[in-house]
Amino acid sequence: MKKINLIILLMMSCTIGLFAQSDFQYAQVVNNLGWVNPSYYGISRDITGTFVYANRLSGQMNSKAFDIHGGLPYQHLGFGVQGDFNDYGLRKQSIIGVDANVDLKLSCNSYLLFGMFAGYDLWRYDQSGVINDVGTDPNLYTGNLQENNTNNFITSFGLTYMYKGFRLGSSFRWNLRNKEYVDNKNLLTYYGHIEYDIMINKLMIRPLGLLMWNQELGANADLGIMFAYNKVFTIGALYRGTNTLKPKSLAVLADLTIAKSATLFLDYEFGLSSLSSIRNSWEIGLRFNLNKALNKKSFDKRETIRNFSY
Repeated sequence: MKKINLIILLMMSCTIGLFAQSDFQYAQVVNNLGWVNPSYYGISRDITGTFVYANRLSGQMNSKAFDIHGGLPYQHLGFGVQGDFNDYGLRKQSIIGVDANVDLKLSCNSYLLFGMFAGYDLWRYDQSGVINDVGTDPNLYTGNLQENNTNNFITSFGLTYMYKGFRLGSSFRWNLRNKEYVDNKNLLTYYGHIEYDIMINKLMIRPLGLLMWNQELGANADLGIMFAYNKVFTIGALYRGTNTLKPKSLAVLADLTIAKSATLFLDYEFGLSSLSSIRNSWEIGLRFNLNKALNKKSFDKRETIRNFSY
């Protein structure tokens, strides 16, 4: 049978993906949980890739990101490379790094997945540009935006537990920033998620939730629900709140399988507060699976344990 994805909150361990300091406020990380928890890549040993373009803050911030990942079918190991490139007005940010994961089979239908990421967060600042750019208005951004060129090291560790159709994961990211320019050198970001898969005939129902916290920006919580039919089309809505879950934004998400090995996904987020105009953002992306494209044997633990989802 197939699944209900239930993602509700995550609390277990530590990791990173490749999102900028403010991205967890604006990005729909549920599109690819591996970006914020590298252990999640261990769910599949196929060669996969994701490419994303995002336009945020009503056009004042844009991002391009990718990941390519592959596993070793018989060694329970996986490796990948990730890149994230962001423009914040005068500031250009590039995050590039590599990840690795290992999966341990605990029983016939349960796994423990571990993942690590290491890379660099490179900022470049164009002082010759206009003064009134993103970051100067406190309503647009409350964290630190670099006004200098700097190279920051990023490292992280993550854990995901799978039992039948249930998945629980957690991660921390450490951004080791240059103390000369910021008061808080070691920026810590946390991501948590939980999900449970059940399939009712060809209909999938996916309640979901995600907790995100960062030392500079505080916490966000995403709660939502998605519906899918026959693994071909998915649509849903995601509500994002602050620490107290006060209304902040609402996102509509959808994806469509356009080929045996490729899925197109997109989302649009709009604000629900007095600053709603700056919350407007959209993302479009493409996922592919090289194993399916080449008609090679595929191994995805979500498929393996699907029959135990009830």
